[in-house]
Amino acid sequence: MKRVVLILIAIGLVSFSLIQKENDTSLSNQSKLDLKSAYVFWKGSNLFTSHRGTVKLKSGFLTIVNRELLSGEFVIDMTSISNREGIEKLENHLKSADFFEVDKYPTSKFKITEVTNENQKIKITGDLTIKDITKKVSFFGVILENEKAYLLKSDVFKIDRAEFNIKYMSKSFFKNLKDKFIDDEVEMSFIVRANK
Repeated sequence: MKRVVLILIAIGLVSFSLIQKENDTSLSNQSKLDLKSAYVFWKGSNLFTSHRGTVKLKSGFLTIVNRELLSGEFVIDMTSISNREGIEKLENHLKSADFFEVDKYPTSKFKITEVTNENQKIKITGDLTIKDITKKVSFFGVILENEKAYLLKSDVFKIDRAEFNIKYMSKSFFKNLKDKFIDDEVEMSFIVRANK
């Protein structure tokens, strides 16, 4: 009986050591994002026109080993949302309670939960949190590398703003809008750089 107990203790210690080593390795390969060169792009549309813009990141990191993306997290500064045309009225409206309500929800977050290889690209799946609502999203991207940094570039992907309770002029919430609706689908993409 004593021998069995000792074996179980030994197994437990080895398992703990392996887990700790894995965690230490993961942490040692975390690279902070270069916020000055990080770009999150968006495009919103209605039946007649569209607007494009950017949002800045507040913080973030990628964990990359041998050019393989393992994990990552981005904190998005929603107070920085801007449109390419420089229309201040539109920017203020996007920051208001009609859309992202940045006074109450100043940040959003994306946390990578899974990365797989498909057709010479990587498929990234993660949890996107906007206005304290979290939904799973997936998209494709590529990892580029030089001597100083890694660059993660996503393909264009779409999110459904209605899933994050963004109701303004949405056909998901208002049925009699006719042609005055704003599309629920918002196009997104990003480029982030992580220094080695």
